[in-house]
Amino acid sequence: MLLAGKLAFGAAGIVAGGHVLRVARRSGELGPHALAALAIAAGSLGLVLFPLAPALPGSAAPEVVAGAGEILVRLAFALLAVFVWRVFRPGSRAAALAAAAYGLLLLVTFAWDLRAQPSLAGYDATLPRAWAAQLSFAGVFAWSCAEAALEWRQARRRLALGLGDRLVTQRFGLWVVATAALAGVCLLGNAVGFARSRELPDLEGSLMFVRGLLYLPAVVAVWLGIFQPRWYRRAVLTPET
Repeated sequence: MLLAGKLAFGAAGIVAGGHVLRVARRSGELGPHALAALAIAAGSLGLVLFPLAPALPGSAAPEVVAGAGEILVRLAFALLAVFVWRVFRPGSRAAALAAAAYGLLLLVTFAWDLRAQPSLAGYDATLPRAWAAQLSFAGVFAWSCAEAALEWRQARRRLALGLGDRLVTQRFGLWVVATAALAGVCLLGNAVGFARSRELPDLEGSLMFVRGLLYLPAVVAVWLGIFQPRWYRRAVLTPET
């Protein structure tokens, strides 16, 4: 289930990232849209590379592919931190410093990865470094989720006064769902590592299954928020009775 969830999110993210970038180029509004597109596409591609690496022949190819996946995922997280700063708190020096500090943290954890992991293709989730990385990944999702939740709350208030946009309000809600689910995926990664280190295979299997399930609401939320199919727009825009 975990592999299926990763591949589903990876494929959806690559398509969604490309779509956002095309829309941004046509409208001439790159900026935050480009950041979002690159973050989604880079993270999704990196996520797809991880399960492919161990299946490759030889000793060099798996390490190169896994290393590329690690770099792409960290690039995606760095871009997400910049996106949160530029979109939700563009005038905040504290948010700018937080995004910069987060980028430095990603570099530090990657260097620790290269030193501590015996093999990137055969990733050891029981190492303290792996736990630290998952916590750092969860952190930027939690930040993004909190900022989107605040905007969603304000948008719902404006909507109640007849001043808001239903689709925009719903998009904030979908972003809350997606980032909360992905933060959960990261935190459960640490729980999986803990269960493996304690040799609890049944618990480890259950946690991996739940991790896989959590990718599904993230896939649905990202897909609806970006593509907004006709049936979805009609459902959102239909006044409540």
